[in-house]
Amino acid sequence: MSINPVQNSSKYLDVLIIGAACKISIVHRKPASSIINSKALKVVVGLRKIKTLPKKALAKLRSKRRSVHFVYLKSREFYGSTVMRVNQLSEIAKDVAHKQEIEASALNTEFNNSILILTKWALEGLNVEALDKLKSRQNVLIFDPVDAFLPAEKAKYADIIVAASRTALHDYSSLFKNKKVMLVDHHVDPRLKILDWSYQPSALKSGYFGELVNTFSTAAIEKKVDFIQISTNKQENDWLELLPKYNLHYAIRQIDQKDNHKPFLKGFTAAHCGSNILVQDSQEEAVHWLGEDYPYLIKGEVTEKKILDKLKYIEKTFGTSIWSRAMDRMIEIREKTSEQAIGQQIKNLFDEANSL
Repeated sequence: MSINPVQNSSKYLDVLIIGAACKISIVHRKPASSIINSKALKVVVGLRKIKTLPKKALAKLRSKRRSVHFVYLKSREFYGSTVMRVNQLSEIAKDVAHKQEIEASALNTEFNNSILILTKWALEGLNVEALDKLKSRQNVLIFDPVDAFLPAEKAKYADIIVAASRTALHDYSSLFKNKKVMLVDHHVDPRLKILDWSYQPSALKSGYFGELVNTFSTAAIEKKVDFIQISTNKQENDWLELLPKYNLHYAIRQIDQKDNHKPFLKGFTAAHCGSNILVQDSQEEAVHWLGEDYPYLIKGEVTEKKILDKLKYIEKTFGTSIWSRAMDRMIEIREKTSEQAIGQQIKNLFDEANSL
């Protein structure tokens, strides 16, 4: 068998590998005849019938050379969104992407040939010049703004835009038609798994967990609901230990409060706590998950009277088939936002990124 590399110059892969083999022969000072008759060269010849490498094979090659960085802004290192969408989500990712190096990394513009997941505050800390530099260094840029506004002048640098809610998936797909938009739902805090869940309240116990400025409360409501302040700007863990004491999560938001694609995290948390939730139907993301027939929705305008009446109704139906029907919906939410479900979404995201 003889092969003339010049005659086969149109077969670029053949020439490339044969050239490499010839270089090896020079280094080891082996005669060319031994290379021509080698098993390695016969394998190469067998590949001549393949015109292009399969897409999956290319993805595997790329995944070996590209590390994944969940990028955060150093000054926002201890913010809730950083802890959850960087530290915790990167750990979930490690369980599904065993062949790739995955790190939580502070923002800089020196990344090269990597997959960069630019999280909420990292995106805020980057101007278009910095994004252009990252793009020019052969990085795959994945934007994960969660509930932050994503300006078009920045979005144009994204290879993939992550939606953390259904409303974001719809809006990003409409606004950025030439971009790949993928859903990665917001996970719940994994520390819930290590809490003591042996105690279950026998009567209705209602609690609000979050920034107090974000909720609707009055003196009369505070007699029915415990309001536990949680700062999103620093890590406080005491509130986590209180969760098992409550079986109804109060999630009424300020009437005029506007958010960009707020994930239904309070609902996910309640579901993983085995609790029901009280929320208004003007929260589009909540209705998507709960359904319009969920029995503990506040319909229409939020008022103190409506909330107090609904709390009385919940107390009356606690432990009945109505309560159980509502809990069935929460169990469905828990299954759809399990770490396994989120992990599969992350895997799909990485598969797409590795193919670029």
